[in-house]
Amino acid sequence: MPEFSSWVMVAIILLLLAWMGISHQRLKQLEKKLAATRESHYGEVIRTVDHHRHDWMNDIQVLFGYIQLNKQEKLLSFLKQIIEQMRIESNISKLGVPFLVAYVISFRANTNALLLDVKLEQEISLTRYGQQGIRIAQLVVDFLEAYKAAAGHGEGEANKLTVTMNAGEDQLFIQFEYDGVSDIVRIRDDLQGIIERIHDEQQDIQVTRLHTEHSMDVEVKVRLTEMVG
Repeated sequence: MPEFSSWVMVAIILLLLAWMGISHQRLKQLEKKLAATRESHYGEVIRTVDHHRHDWMNDIQVLFGYIQLNKQEKLLSFLKQIIEQMRIESNISKLGVPFLVAYVISFRANTNALLLDVKLEQEISLTRYGQQGIRIAQLVVDFLEAYKAAAGHGEGEANKLTVTMNAGEDQLFIQFEYDGVSDIVRIRDDLQGIIERIHDEQQDIQVTRLHTEHSMDVEVKVRLTEMVG
């Protein structure tokens, strides 16, 4: 193996140990939460653990490949990607509502037709908002389920759903952006049903539909009113 900077090797080892340790702890927490609800969720736990294990092995192989080839620039770029993914996963966990965190973490392992990209530029703890935080978490899951159910199979790149969440002083903004093949009639009907239910039952939430050629993107604005502590 070509000579390689010792600080880079140490950084890689520490990063991998920290990442795998944190991920293992989250997966164990996920396993307990899912097992406590229904026995049928054991399958989700197994698929999620296997999926993450596969990702770890792929990333480790790529890292050691760059080390062996002495490609420092590509190695550092890949390490930055891993660090960014760790940051995103950490922010997902800090959403705090167990069923939402479990659903998002296990999404990729249990869904083949749709790639989920969650963007959280800041830490958002829904548990700070009491029952309103629970309602927000359920709303997110409802929208994700609607997009997942309508995702179609086509040629080329996989379908992608990007969910962006940002919080202001007293407002929460959530945007759902779908890119790919879908059952346009089904997705419009399902999304419309969710939106009508929100407008009938939850006055603190506003939803705007953004019509596109192939789908409907959605923007959600929540007036945070139940902040505790």
